[in-house]
Amino acid sequence: MAPRKGKEKKEEQVISLGPQVAEGENVFGVCHIFASFNDTFVHVTDLSGKETICRVTGGMKVKADRDESSPYAAMLAAQDVAQRCKELGITALHIKLRATGGNRTKTPGPGAQSALRALARSGMKIGRIAAKPVSQMRMATPLLMQPLPMKSMLHGPVQNVTKYGNMTQDHVMHLLLRSGPLDYPKLKGSFPENLKHLKNSMDGLNWKVFESWMKQWLLFEMSKNSLEEKPTEAPPKVLTKCQEEVSHIPDVHPGAFRPKCDENGNYMPLQCHGSTGYCWCVFPNGTEVPHTKSRGRHNCSEPLDMEDPSSGLGVTKQDLGPGFPHYLS
Repeated sequence: MAPRKGKEKKEEQVISLGPQVAEGENVFGVCHIFASFNDTFVHVTDLSGKETICRVTGGMKVKADRDESSPYAAMLAAQDVAQRCKELGITALHIKLRATGGNRTKTPGPGAQSALRALARSGMKIGRIAAKPVSQMRMATPLLMQPLPMKSMLHGPVQNVTKYGNMTQDHVMHLLLRSGPLDYPKLKGSFPENLKHLKNSMDGLNWKVFESWMKQWLLFEMSKNSLEEKPTEAPPKVLTKCQEEVSHIPDVHPGAFRPKCDENGNYMPLQCHGSTGYCWCVFPNGTEVPHTKSRGRHNCSEPLDMEDPSSGLGVTKQDLGPGFPHYLS
């Protein structure tokens, strides 16, 4: 009798859903949270807003056949959404929050904050959190991501919401500050001191989310830096005394004296005033040699027997040697 064949175990093929990404890379979706005072909708789409990934409401998490806007039901709905996102390979979410809006209340319902916190506690990385008016927003359409004006609202009084406006984001900011004022401390120190204070005041999960956002922001800023080196400008040329004096006198200067400089910027030994016709010899620093001012021919190459105290040299022309230019006018 042939032995009975046992049942062969078939290897189960593991099917992974979602995009194939490298380890540690985040795959973002967009979570639209609609929180009214009747129900809370947690709706996840792709980045374009055209493809629905998962949608759960607070009414789906209670036994009765009705809507449910309680924070507990919103938390359960957000947990189911996070679980489904993980199965599909979605690891991070941008948040779009809205209220009823229109001619009704623009304050989000009680399930808004609970759903947002449940997503973070479920291990989903939170990207940008934004709120837009209902007139500019639909649940299944692409949405622009605009950050909340955190800096202008954190340090001001939160009792009067209408002081900042009647937009949805104003009420969201007021709601968050009222429910957890300790989550938004006043930061008045330097940048390193503020970061240290935030790390000490935030729990481990929130700090990891914040740290992940800082890394992404740093990579974005680094990608904008240009590697092109700017051409270095040549240092400005230092003008000599003669060149400095000439620079203040225009080319056309009726009645004004304009000194003459050689190619090195030094005073030429013979200087003449074109308007008066007088010429005179000068020392190397431009000081007039006494008793040389007259009309007619001048020989400034002759040795000077006198010294000009105002020249600051204390030497005669013979002491200057052959380096001093000698020529006839």
